Amino acid sequence: MGNSEFYNTPEQQSILKTKLVAKYFGAWSQIMLAQSSGPIAYIDLFAGPGKFDDGLASTPLWILNHAIRDDKLCSRLITVFNDKEAKYVAQLQAEIDVLPGIEKLAYRPCVSNAAVGNELVDILREKSLLPTLFFIDPWGYKGLSLDLIGHGIKSWGCDCIFFFNYNRINPGINNRYVVERMNDIFGSVRAEQLREKVQGLSPEERQVTIINVLSDGASGKRVVAWRLARGGPRAAAPDPAP
Repeated sequence: MGNSEFYNTPEQQSILKTKLVAKYFGAWSQIMLAQSSGPIAYIDLFAGPGKFDDGLASTPLWILNHAIRDDKLCSRLITVFNDKEAKYVAQLQAEIDVLPGIEKLAYRPCVSNAAVGNELVDILREKSLLPTLFFIDPWGYKGLSLDLIGHGIKSWGCDCIFFFNYNRINPGINNRYVVERMNDIFGSVRAEQLREKVQGLSPEERQVTIINVLSDGASGKRVVAWRLARGGPRAAAPDPAP
């Protein structure tokens, strides 16, 4: 399934991801509202068009609807939605413009059209952020990197939810044509160590090793790994990484 087909009809995994993010945002935002006095932010770097073709709302509209129903969030939440596809940005902006109650938000949602890469990492590296929840869910793995995550969560109150497609990353580990891309994701040293670690491992051992390396690379922060598997309505949550 290509990127252009992803938003045709939502798969169970997509629905589950949206529910997980919305639930986490609800808990995180209440903690931040109670422990800080200024604005807080939600940033979605791969936001998509806002709705699937069948009319079901995707994550951006869930987040905004949640905020609209909460007076404190209405006055303090800053939202940024980005996508590299111009048509998705236009669709999302149109959906936001007609969202009931959108005028209640003190900060109008910002919708941007940009590719996610090293430029953004450099910007985050130089800035101290207000409490921010980042949502990173790229199609495949382009744009995902431990540097991006690390600099996004370095400031107090900052969290990141990111999903990565194991089935896309796994074959890339030892693929000489995407060495630089794998180095971007894991870091050059860690990627080289990973290539050595996975040699001769069973598929199950290989999966655990890759996920652990990705988790361990998040700057020593507390990481909780979730696995979304096909064929089941629930995600399995392993023990938090040390």
